[in-house]
Amino acid sequence: MNKKLLLYGVAFGSACAALSFLYFSTAAYTKPMSLQLFFILSELIIIPVTAITLYFKSLKANLPEEFTMGRAVFHGFMLSVIISAAVSLLFSYLLQFRPELIAQILDFKFTKIKLQAVQLKKSQEEVNNMMANINYAYSSKGQFVNQLFLGASRGLFFSAIIAFIMKARINKN
Repeated sequence: MNKKLLLYGVAFGSACAALSFLYFSTAAYTKPMSLQLFFILSELIIIPVTAITLYFKSLKANLPEEFTMGRAVFHGFMLSVIISAAVSLLFSYLLQFRPELIAQILDFKFTKIKLQAVQLKKSQEEVNNMMANINYAYSSKGQFVNQLFLGASRGLFFSAIIAFIMKARINKN
């Protein structure tokens, strides 16, 4: 694997992990939806797209003749998976050393579910199923699987778009 790919992945993965930590520790409980939206969009779209774009520019500058669509998409995919693995590692760290943060989020989400269940007149079985799904989503395995699948899919999607645009600019010149 390319050292530069690993460097970009760890650097931008650290930024995503820092935003995730801020979200878990404070933003999940705030009322302004704009702040929550900022954290979520930054982690899911803005930082990975920036990482992929900067990595592709660096790759294209160093080896313009080897900048192919297949190679670019694969490198973008791997970069996004590395970023996702960094966020997953942060979540594992939180589960191990700061479980109170995860417990607070679960309590917050369970309270919201119970309020919605009363408003929508849902059965206790439906409430228990929703709570079990949230428990799994905030488990170590659930977060790892979620982060890697999410990272892989966004990596493929954004890499293909960015590589296509950059390749079209190379061919145009």
